[in-house]
Amino acid sequence: MTLKQACGAVMTWVQEKDISEVDTDVIAEDARHDERYNELKEMIQQQNEKLEKRDQQLMGAIREIQEEKRM
Repeated sequence: MTLKQACGAVMTWVQEKDISEVDTDVIAEDARHDERYNELKEMIQQQNEKLEKRDQQLMGAIREIQEEKRM
């Protein structure tokens, strides 16, 4: 909740005594944040998998070169 939203909620609470507005924008914003966070986590996981595959291929190539040098 932003400072502006908090001030609005407090003013509504003061004017209405015991009732404050529900801030649905915050809920929607949290849902968007969660979606973006999950997308970012998935992208990082995919990148890690690609890096692991690349590292395995690189190590395989290094081993082949070392074996060729021994012969």
